[in-house]
Amino acid sequence: MSKKTMTPTEERQEQENETNEILLAEDAVQTTAYLANASDCCSGTEQLDNVLGMLGADVMDNEVYHSEDEHLKLSM
Repeated sequence: MSKKTMTPTEERQEQENETNEILLAEDAVQTTAYLANASDCCSGTEQLDNVLGMLGADVMDNEVYHSEDEHLKLSM
């Protein structure tokens, strides 16, 4: 069997695809770990904002990681 020679453009595209897959896997692990361990001090809306903040960390300036002491618990 002969292996097809890739053009530089095809090689770059393959490298970009591999990088994107790695980044998507990292995002999936990070958000799953956060949601599995999210503090009770955050509402569902706050948790969603935090997840979106993690995914858009380069765009948003939100502090996602915090302790329960930094939030007042809502009493029902």
